[in-house]
Amino acid sequence: MTSATPRVAGRVRRGPTRVGSTTSVSWALPAALLAPMALFVLGLFVLPFVMVVTTAFTDAATDSWSLTNFQEFFSRSVGWTALRNTLIIGVGTTVVAAAVAVPYAYGMVRHPRWRALFIAVLFAPLLINGVVRVFGYQLLARFVDRVWPWGDLPLLYSLTGVVISLVVFMFPQMTVAVFASLDRMDRRLVDAAQTLGAGNWQVFRTVVLPAARPGIVAGSIITFGASAGSYLAPAMVGGGRVPAMPTLIYGSVSGAGSWNFGAAVAVVLMAIILPLMILSLAQSTRRSVP
Repeated sequence: MTSATPRVAGRVRRGPTRVGSTTSVSWALPAALLAPMALFVLGLFVLPFVMVVTTAFTDAATDSWSLTNFQEFFSRSVGWTALRNTLIIGVGTTVVAAAVAVPYAYGMVRHPRWRALFIAVLFAPLLINGVVRVFGYQLLARFVDRVWPWGDLPLLYSLTGVVISLVVFMFPQMTVAVFASLDRMDRRLVDAAQTLGAGNWQVFRTVVLPAARPGIVAGSIITFGASAGSYLAPAMVGGGRVPAMPTLIYGSVSGAGSWNFGAAVAVVLMAIILPLMILSLAQSTRRSVP
């Protein structure tokens, strides 16, 4: 009895755990990895964002804090036209891309043997430079408008053409988001619905669409933000006849040299897009947390 006591006591005294040193080491590596990225984000995102906001609220004539630039934007018809066109482009591109992406993603899920071909067709356009793709669409739209006039809905120099060209850009992103949701769907639900006599449309409406809803929401947020902030399609396909917020920013800065007004337009555009990006990030974070 007496010989066991010192042995137990010695065992307790022999191994003090250095909690402080272990904790400091565990924090040191993540901090060292995050520091360069934090500096990168601070220098190339936060500071430019702050400079855009401060420039937007600065009067170019007096170099003082003012709402003059925003008053100029909302008092000019071109500002409202650009805002309206930007919203139409964003919503139109999102709706069309979702309408095409959902059945395409469902085909990828239902036919795994052909999935490699689906993926190849989906991402093949991304191998071509964006400017080349838009220029190719311009040539195609010009040809179609000549041989098959659309009346009030031409495919070139119109909102319709801008939306169609952006759908080609946004379709892969939307499809990937929808496929991520449908790939987790229990395929037995589709088989059970068909066994109970449901037709293809009823199965698609009652089983597939609810399963695809999270992907549609996430893809719509990304698609709307990217298409509403796109400069290339409105500039090339619109041909200067479809004013949008990005083209208005570029024209204000490069043409008129009005940096403050261009910054105000950028702030209005960010006020539309940034909340959607934050919502998308919050949703993706919520899905990743078990």
